[in-house]
Amino acid sequence: MKEEVDNTAKQSYRLALLYDFLVVKGGAEAVSLFIQNNVDSLELCVASVNGAIFDCKYKVRSILGGRWLESNSFVAKRSLLALYAFYLKARFVKSYELVIFSGSYAPFAARFRKGRCNIMYCHTPPRMFYDLAERYRASVPRLLRPLFDFIAQCYRKAFLRAVNQMDLIIANSRNVQLRIDKYWGRDSVVIYPPVNTSAFSWKKQGDYYLSTARVEDYKRVELIVSSFIVMPEKKLVVASGGTALNRCRELAKGADNIIFTDWLAPDQLVDLVGECIASIYLPQDEDFGMSPVESMAAGKPVIGVAEGGLMETIVDGETGLLIRANPDVNDVCEAVSQLTAERALTMRQACEKRAMLFDERNFLNSLTDIVESQLSTKREYEAA
Repeated sequence: MKEEVDNTAKQSYRLALLYDFLVVKGGAEAVSLFIQNNVDSLELCVASVNGAIFDCKYKVRSILGGRWLESNSFVAKRSLLALYAFYLKARFVKSYELVIFSGSYAPFAARFRKGRCNIMYCHTPPRMFYDLAERYRASVPRLLRPLFDFIAQCYRKAFLRAVNQMDLIIANSRNVQLRIDKYWGRDSVVIYPPVNTSAFSWKKQGDYYLSTARVEDYKRVELIVSSFIVMPEKKLVVASGGTALNRCRELAKGADNIIFTDWLAPDQLVDLVGECIASIYLPQDEDFGMSPVESMAAGKPVIGVAEGGLMETIVDGETGLLIRANPDVNDVCEAVSQLTAERALTMRQACEKRAMLFDERNFLNSLTDIVESQLSTKREYEAA
């Protein structure tokens, strides 16, 4: 790992990681910052940074300069700014020896690097225009759906051109690997995201279940809240924020067993994870899902759903319980009744062992090997 550098010093970079923007603290943002902090001579470039959340003004190249976006910025505004940044303002990417592209908009900058060394780290093909396109389309007013269809078609064509500029695609899970093959017809290799397992540890057995998923519709936090409303004897802590947070709070009015903390400082979150009975994580066909691994690193089992990346991380009956796909309140209630505090304790050792498979060091070693291999191949080709 590289040493901390003087952020005010002028540096020369031979590698770059392009990611959309740093606006909310999600898994993809955590991966991007980890790569930036641990790969030598690499610069992280984004469209914009929410300076109130990410203290990295001097460590990250913001293409749009001071136009920082807040976490509640209109999604369309973020998208348009990101498209503008990477499609029109990213000619500087020609100067790097190798670029890693990640996100829904950053890969458009590959148009400036034809014939250069390009890698994509794919968290997922952008879900709004691929596997969840029908869901997003249904949320659009009927009269505007033809416009959505047109935008989606143009986006997919442009994105596929960017994908075809990549020498190698890395998928963050086998689940995403299947999507890459389905939508782009490309092979890929799997490198699971880096999870800071050493930051989480078992502290004690508390009296609550914990949800750390971002409060968005597709994360099904509302389902978790609805389930605990009918289980007043069970306590739930929702330790996150998101666009559906106010709706969930309104739903839980009068339910004294449900607590909302909004976003927390890292040390506060570590304490909550380390002291819960178990965590509950039920997203729709999650790409990978870092939260369950963090829970297991703290010796805490996970009530998950038998969809997506959770089927690669949670061992049903050993490190948690997997309920059926497309679950309802009864499924959640049954799982909570089965995963008692006493049973959760018996899973502690298996959870901690399982989490180590997804440790940061494994990710860094695999990524470094691939980067060096791609650079070596490119140099040999150019020298021939």
